[in-house]
Amino acid sequence: MRACQKGDRGARHTLYQSTADEIMNICIRYTNDHSMAKDAFQDTYLKIFSKITQYKSAKGTFMAWAARIAVHASLHVLRHHRKITYVESIHQDMAPTVGYDIYEALSAQELMDIVNELPDGYRLVFNMYVVEGFDHNEIGEKLGISAATSRSQLARARAILRKKSQIRNKVNYGQAQ
Repeated sequence: MRACQKGDRGARHTLYQSTADEIMNICIRYTNDHSMAKDAFQDTYLKIFSKITQYKSAKGTFMAWAARIAVHASLHVLRHHRKITYVESIHQDMAPTVGYDIYEALSAQELMDIVNELPDGYRLVFNMYVVEGFDHNEIGEKLGISAATSRSQLARARAILRKKSQIRNKVNYGQAQ
């Protein structure tokens, strides 16, 4: 890391190669569009290498630091390319079904496939809360929404995930469930 911070091109290249796949996955998860993900990916590395001297290993892993930069870059690209809509309230028909755990019923890939089908607002909040570990106040601040809207988006995302998971399981395993 010190060599990267001193501007060593070889060390920076090695760092890039070891983190590029994970950073691209983050960008794709947030933008859900390959072209926008490439823009966010490029912005991420420009920011990483321009701010590398500010990274302090005592405050967390490099990948956690880089992942936050990738999230911010992805959100910036999304805001630049299109307006993201959020729904303020939870309708009764969107209330989660009790007793069904979507995280246990699906593989990680199946879950991410369903997450990628979510509307932008739901997908962003779900990713930020469940995958990245942001709290609702942080999400609200970063997306320009209230913490209550963030909670609502998460509840709606989970309800949709639960419903789609149940449908997929009935198709895959019959009515045995």
